[in-house]
Order: sequence, then structure tokens, then C-alpha cells
Amino acid sequence: MNPYSACATGIPYEITVWTGNVRGAGTDSNVFIQMYGEGGKTEEYVLRNRTNNFEQGEVDKFKVTVICNQESVSNRFRDIEP
Repeated sequence: MNPYSACATGIPYEITVWTGNVRGAGTDSNVFIQMYGEGGKTEEYVLRNRTNNFEQGEVDKFKVTVICNQESVSNRFRDIEP
């Protein structure tokens, strides 16, 4: 099977984020993910699935479809205050 055959339709990823359960944990900011791999890096994707993500002690799941992310090996998260 050609490893790049999914490039046209994208490769689906499920991202799971655990927000800490300590005082002050959580954010109302926009949170982004960027994946890095041997073949480069993806664009930034905003992590959004409902209105109240990233609350203290909660687990959030997100689905992201990445076009030609060559073997993602690491991630970078960032947020922007609303």
C-alpha cells in the first residue's frame, strides 16, 4: 500500500487533552495544535468540539483531519486569550 495514498483525503487523528485538576487549571482561550513529523509540519488547527472545552479536571477529545502529515512524531500546543 502506498503510504501517501491518504494524502488526497487526509489522515484522521483523534486528539485527547486532559486539563489538570489543580487550582487555576483550564482556559477559555482558543487552543491550537500543530503536528511535526519527519516530512515537515502541519498547519495549526484550532481545537474546538463544543462550547466549554479545557475546563479544570476535564478530558476533551477532538477530531482533526490532516492533509499529508508525514508520520507525525510530536505536537505543539498554543493558546490565545479571548
